[in-house]
Amino acid sequence: MKVKEKIAIYGVMVFLLLPPTALPQDDHDNTSTNHLKAAFIIRFAEYIEWPPNSTINDDHTPVTIGVIGDSPLFSLLIQNTKNVKIMGKKIIVISISNPSDITECNIIFISKIPQKDLKQILSEADQHPILTVGDTRDYEKMGVIINLFETGDHVRFNINKLAAQRNGIVLSSKIMRLARVVIR
Repeated sequence: MKVKEKIAIYGVMVFLLLPPTALPQDDHDNTSTNHLKAAFIIRFAEYIEWPPNSTINDDHTPVTIGVIGDSPLFSLLIQNTKNVKIMGKKIIVISISNPSDITECNIIFISKIPQKDLKQILSEADQHPILTVGDTRDYEKMGVIINLFETGDHVRFNINKLAAQRNGIVLSSKIMRLARVVIR
């Protein structure tokens, strides 16, 4: 299959799989790519096998998405999760300022932060079943599990499978096939 065909199929799959509330709704302050990034973050949880010790497996605990760093995705995630559930569960979005607070999260989105802070956050995340997602160049090479990036009007992602394994997370073959690059 040619690259252009894969990209077209990929784009269609994303929009078919996303709930309507996760798609771009209005664009007054934010770009549609930021809306797509927020939607990706929400949808990734559906394609992960979480370890038994993850709070995501507890029916009475909401799914918690933490946002680290200054990012417009914080408000978009809050907006896009109001009427959406992950695995039938309510979603809570919180801002994280202290790396030790990430243990409350199932997913953390890491915006551009100093490298020493990233190392500290990933060191903490590696001890817990936390999906780490970023959108900064080469974050997947530094240990973030899924790293989003833009190519024109499209959002793509790379995966660090080794980082996922350290966190006890198994990524579905569907996500693995859609990734541009997979670090094994």
